[in-house]
Amino acid sequence: MKKKDEYGIQTKKKKTKFVDDGRTVADMNVEGMPCYRGKNYEPDKMPKLTRAERRAVFKGTFLSMIKPLLCTICGLGITAILIWLWLR
Repeated sequence: MKKKDEYGIQTKKKKTKFVDDGRTVADMNVEGMPCYRGKNYEPDKMPKLTRAERRAVFKGTFLSMIKPLLCTICGLGITAILIWLWLR
């Protein structure tokens, strides 16, 4: 409920400044989340990739994403052509 000052005008309560004390309200490290790390996750124990292996990973990632990228570009192109024909 809002308080009234001496003239009968409603005034807002002053907000207290939030101070982060570092507590975790809910643990977001849940299986199925994109950032999930297993219980035994240690970043120092990740294998070092050679230059050829890194290139192979990059090439595989690129080839897996080229199809959706081309479909999106074609879909936008078709949409642009249809809009151009409609407004012509």
